[in-house]
Amino acid sequence: MLVSELVENMREAFAQFPAATGWRVGAAACPDSPGHKVEVRPVGSFHARQEGQFFLVPEGMGELFELEEWPFVAGELLQAMEALAEWGAFEAYFTHQIIPRPDGPDLAESIPLCGFRVSPAAELVYFLY
Repeated sequence: MLVSELVENMREAFAQFPAATGWRVGAAACPDSPGHKVEVRPVGSFHARQEGQFFLVPEGMGELFELEEWPFVAGELLQAMEALAEWGAFEAYFTHQIIPRPDGPDLAESIPLCGFRVSPAAELVYFLY
């Protein structure tokens, strides 16, 4: 998905759930089957690369990318994505895991984002990867 698509999805969701702008942000794997339990990982930071890629980074991994982690909420993320218009054309990813390499720098495995959801019961917004 492109950042512009996520921005539109977020705007639509916030129109239905205005309080969601103040909720924390997470990411979850797309459920494989009905009844599959969704496990949401908190997002601690985000960044973009000039190569046209936008990344949500789970809590605890920000340091690996020299990113400051903070408890930002969904409205702040939306404002950041809207403020930098060039991000609209960027592909959006979730940094799923870090793969250690004995002979060089660790590798980050990032998975494309494929959707956006709001959980009023959990007071959480989350992206699907």
